[in-house]
Amino acid sequence: MIQYDCMNETESFFEDQFSFQLNPNKFSLEVEKTVKEKKLDYIDAVVHLCEKYELEFKAVAKLISPTMKDKIEVDALKRKYKL
Repeated sequence: MIQYDCMNETESFFEDQFSFQLNPNKFSLEVEKTVKEKKLDYIDAVVHLCEKYELEFKAVAKLISPTMKDKIEVDALKRKYKL
């Protein structure tokens, strides 16, 4: 029986879905597209993509660029102030 590394399966699935190599820039573009099309904030856009493509949050953590992290942080601060 062949055992697969979960991360490799996730990366392979993601690459098949988008026909490109997995990298932070392209993931950021997909998040930005989701934010605009679905009118979501950045946190929800990342969650949406994880759910849509059955990705684990840990698998996409390495794809979140410093710029995207800043945008997610702003969203988190906004949510805190809404409470």
